[in-house]
Amino acid sequence: AAGGGIGTFDSRIELIDAEVARLEQRAEALALEVASAQRAARELVVIHDDLDLPLGRVKMTFARGAGGHRGVESVKRAVKTDKFYQIKIGISPTTPGGKLKKPQGEDKVQKFILSKFKPDELKILKKVNQKIAAGLELLLNVSPAAAMNELNTK
Repeated sequence: AAGGGIGTFDSRIELIDAEVARLEQRAEALALEVASAQRAARELVVIHDDLDLPLGRVKMTFARGAGGHRGVESVKRAVKTDKFYQIKIGISPTTPGGKLKKPQGEDKVQKFILSKFKPDELKILKKVNQKIAAGLELLLNVSPAAAMNELNTK
């Protein structure tokens, strides 16, 4: 009977060892998936609006924070890294002197972000689209630095 008890104990140890090995394999596979997603993220370009830039201004960054932009925060959570490109498109109005007139308060910000662009704003954004297309072309065919030089100049 004593031998049977030891055999049962050994069987349990073998089951635990098998479960540990299975968990280790799953952890390794998950680590590979995360690493793969992070490598892919380095080729990701997120193009988004930015209230901290005047209407029509474009800025390209790499491995930067979300700056409070919920969409960018969501992307960061999904890819588990901030190592991706962002092309920010300014949407804030300015004073005649060029100073930003950002809406203040959550409600005003939401209303502003969800409102339609005026015809004169759309003309500006059409030019922005052309500039971004040129920047993406440089990113793909020349270098990130060339794209940033193109996009980060006024």
